[in-house]
Order: sequence, then structure tokens, then C-alpha cells
Amino acid sequence: MSAFGHQSRKRESGGNSAKRISDILVFHNCQGSIVIFAVVARRLLKHISHRYFAGGAALNNFHAAKARYDQNRFDSCHKAVTNLRGVIGIEFRISDLSRSALEAVKSQWGSSDFPWQQIHESYREPDCIKIAFWVGERLCGLAIGTTSGQSLRLRFLEGSPDPNCPLKGLRILIALEVMALYGQMRGKRELVLEPINEKLIDVYENTYGFEVVRPARGTPFCKKGI
Repeated sequence: MSAFGHQSRKRESGGNSAKRISDILVFHNCQGSIVIFAVVARRLLKHISHRYFAGGAALNNFHAAKARYDQNRFDSCHKAVTNLRGVIGIEFRISDLSRSALEAVKSQWGSSDFPWQQIHESYREPDCIKIAFWVGERLCGLAIGTTSGQSLRLRFLEGSPDPNCPLKGLRILIALEVMALYGQMRGKRELVLEPINEKLIDVYENTYGFEVVRPARGTPFCKKGI
């Protein structure tokens, strides 16, 4: 049964209720103003009913959009693993940036460049993407991306500080693959990021084909069509 049909019956029921209340007003009032009272009652109930159903529709739309974002995140992670498994030659997996990932930062990494707990709590947009990549139970990297206009922005990326991390040298590739796929699924046209130093800018430009933009004012950034 469709939500539209369900709402239609409720509207019809609301209309009947308005009619019954108006009839009661008419029945108990024998003055010349009974028609005014009846019209006001009908309009008031119609206004309340409209606001109730409009709010319900907005809530349904929000949940539908959130479910679509969740599916896009899952699909982009799954497809990235499929695309890169043969290239990397290592069995790895990608998950949401969950409590277990945040706990692994403390227990496995010891220290990190970013305050991941605070960052995780700050980025709560329903369509942002927050991921962790693992080899077995070993946390190898974290990344967060957000949507902005026609872009998917890679906001944060950090790899395990362990020099023996099995995905060392591959974490940028994995993060970019996931972000590009998610951006495509969200209808975005480019992937944008702001490297923290010139060494990384060189990596993104010469290894991954990004265009470097150096505004007269502001921080240099890299972009690439997806």
C-alpha cells in the first residue's frame, strides 16, 4: 500500500471531521453568524490537517534520502574493494567510521594527526561519507568526505603510523577510489581536496592526475573530474 494512498485517506477523514464539527456549530447556534463559525472551523481544521501531512511528507522524504545515502555509501565501498582487490593484491575491507574504528585508533595507533573522535562528532551531515579501511582486524586508514555543490570534498585522510602497515602507500588510492565512486553516485562532477603540505600536493598532481589551484588568497587545493 503506497504512502500516498494512506495519506489520501487521512485527508479524507480529516475533511469528514471538519464537516461534523461545523455541523455541530450550526446545530447549536441559531444566530446569523452560524455560517461564519462553520467556515472558520472548516478552514482551521483544513489548515491543521495540511500542516500535519506536510510535516509527515517532509519526514518521509528525509528518511528516504538518508536510506539512499546509506545505500550509496555501501555500494561505493563495496565497488572500491572489488575494483582494487586485483590491483593491490591484498585482501582488505572498508567499513563505516564506527566506534570500533575510533577505539582502534587509540589501541592500535596510539596517536594520530587528527582528533578523530571530535571530527566524527562534528561531521553529521546525512550525506557525508566516513570510512575506515582494514586488513583483518588491523586498522589501516580513516577518511571523511562531504558534498558541496557539484563537488565531493575529501576533508580528512590519515593512515596508520605503523611503518609495517600492510596498506602503506595504498591508502590514498583506496580513499580516492571510494570518494570518486560515492561522488558519482551522488551526481557530483569533481573531487576536491586540500593537501596539508607541498609534498602531498606533488603526489596528488603527479601520481593521481589532480589539477592544482593556487588562489591569490586562500589555501591551494586540488581538483579532478569524476
